[in-house]
Amino acid sequence: MNFQNIKKIHFIGIGGIGVSAIARIFLEQKKNVSGSDLSESGITEELRDLGAKVFIGHRKDNISRDLDIVVYSPAVPEDNIELQEAKKIKVPVLSYPQILGQMMKNKFSICISGTHGKTTTTAMVSEILTRAGLDPTVVVGSEVMNWRSNARWGESKYFIVEACEYRRHFLNYSPHLILLTNIEYDHPDYYKDLQDVSNAFREFISKLPKDGLLIACKDSRNVEKILENIQCKIVTYGISSNAKWKAEDIKFENGENKFIVKKNNKIIGDFTLWVPGKHNVQNALGAIALASELNIPYHDIRKALENFKGTWRRFSKRGEVNNIIIIDDYAHHPTEIKTTLEATREFYPKKRIWCVFQPHQHARILGLFREFITSFKDADKLIISDIYNVPGREEKTETISSKDLVQEIKKIGQDIKYIPKLDKVKDYLLHHLKSGDVVICMGPGDIYKLEGMLVKELKCMKMPNDQ
Repeated sequence: MNFQNIKKIHFIGIGGIGVSAIARIFLEQKKNVSGSDLSESGITEELRDLGAKVFIGHRKDNISRDLDIVVYSPAVPEDNIELQEAKKIKVPVLSYPQILGQMMKNKFSICISGTHGKTTTTAMVSEILTRAGLDPTVVVGSEVMNWRSNARWGESKYFIVEACEYRRHFLNYSPHLILLTNIEYDHPDYYKDLQDVSNAFREFISKLPKDGLLIACKDSRNVEKILENIQCKIVTYGISSNAKWKAEDIKFENGENKFIVKKNNKIIGDFTLWVPGKHNVQNALGAIALASELNIPYHDIRKALENFKGTWRRFSKRGEVNNIIIIDDYAHHPTEIKTTLEATREFYPKKRIWCVFQPHQHARILGLFREFITSFKDADKLIISDIYNVPGREEKTETISSKDLVQEIKKIGQDIKYIPKLDKVKDYLLHHLKSGDVVICMGPGDIYKLEGMLVKELKCMKMPNDQ
């Protein structure tokens, strides 16, 4: 597809984190961009400010014959009125992963993939290449705090993409380099089991050319299992494993993650991060290995990581009011929850930690039920709300509820409360929080609204002292 010839483009679901990134790139190229979504959001407002024409609500009239292409979010159902109209009048139609795959052609594509950590690792890699002057184009699944956007348009050959495995979307891409963080069972509404997930990653890796490169984390046993019979060059990294790149002497002091990096057991140097948790050291190590393979000097790598501010909704501090800290995090898989709470405990060892969790999709809670039960041990207080269902991904059956999860967690002695609605969670917290507490709100749904409400109302309250 010749994107030079595309002048007018319409996005169905333009407020989505992936689709909006593509819209931003086209806006930077001075294309005529329009789009629609079901509701207003910060993203739709920002896109308007950048020059996009955004409609709230999907209507047949939003689609015109002079469009060069229509792009739709994977969350958009097949019977969407705009999608149907575009097909009817024969405007070319592509899904988000399809157009992203087309955009990556004729570029040196770097795909960051894995069940966890891919957003942060993509952002780290992007920061390093940008600092080194390689001017990459980037599409990432969250706002990168250093550039306050989920996309970056660059003039070089490098195209960095967060490659999501959901519904095998990443098979639309043609990678030259893959960084694989880990493999675990997830997306049970699509994948049958862990073997099905592993097969998808194996198929994705098989798309690498013979002169391609796979950078793989050996800390993940499921990654190790699929490394056999890979035809391209493989570079490994890890904290606990016998890998080519290793991080050692990891220390968290005064808000800093400090560690030493070794390559083939030879010390390369010391590195510092301002984002907490060993999982982020692991993410940084993968980024270091990748950057080194591109011959980026270590001083550029070190400086980029030292200046890395993280990504939106990944351990994002939303406010500190009346000595109460409010943190937002996207975690929704048991492993993500466990590692994020461990990092929270590491960051605030002497504070009382409240975790508010909004479960995401009934299928995930059902498929990973036993794993969820033991994921919250580092929280002193735990609140679980009703399960959030993604618009466009409605589930056929709802055979599990948050109540079921709460009942099982109670059995292991955890201090837990079930509060179905977020506005009631807010009311409960406002009556029970004390000075010195930390509240971390977790989930990819609309729980981010809770933090804003809490910060606003806490400013008007006088809190009791620590007990």
